[in-house]
Amino acid sequence: MALRIAQAVEPEGDPAEAIYGTLIAAAVLATKAHTGESGAVVLWSALLVLGLYWAAHVYADVIGERLTTLTRPGWSSILQAALRDWSMLRGALIPVAVFALVRGLGASVNASGLSALWVTVALLGCWGLVAAVRGGARGWELAVETTLCASLGLLVVVLKIFVH
Repeated sequence: MALRIAQAVEPEGDPAEAIYGTLIAAAVLATKAHTGESGAVVLWSALLVLGLYWAAHVYADVIGERLTTLTRPGWSSILQAALRDWSMLRGALIPVAVFALVRGLGASVNASGLSALWVTVALLGCWGLVAAVRGGARGWELAVETTLCASLGLLVVVLKIFVH
């Protein structure tokens, strides 16, 4: 059953970029979602930071390609880079959507942020579980790999504790 749930939320496109985006979004929410900030400020801050990260990835890909190939990038290479890096933005929107949903249901900004963080921990654990199973891990190895992946999300929770 856990494997079916994990596969349902498996990152599409470039899984590494989706996981990276999820962690970035969680870190932004951990640092912004606290008493004194409105839900709108937290939401817009997260969306702006994530948009900037996505644009930075696209820019770095295009400029990196130009430096490597010594050719001028055309619109098609810019579009290809944008689509290639779209996985990062899609992964990042999961915790942001959870924050917006929980906040929309009337929870406090802090509770909404914590909800998004715990979903991030669960997602990272599920993705780690799927990767471990596909890699042939069983028993203790499976448990350790899954726990290590989820611990990245727990580090973001620790970040929230230290920042606030």
